[in-house]
Amino acid sequence: MLMVNAGGRPVSLAWTNISFTLVGADSIARPLLKDAHELLGNVFYWVIGLHALAAIAHHVIFKDRTLRRMI
Repeated sequence: MLMVNAGGRPVSLAWTNISFTLVGADSIARPLLKDAHELLGNVFYWVIGLHALAAIAHHVIFKDRTLRRMI
């Protein structure tokens, strides 16, 4: 929402006629918000991937029941 607002547009709520602005248009903040959004998304992808690899490692290498308990 902040990225949309920093681009100079209000955020509209779906299926309603309500729109709001949290911050004003800011050409400096918008790229920073975009970069932070992409960084956090990539961090979450890595965390999810490492979590899946750890579950597989427990099943294949350690041969314990961790993955079976998760399923």
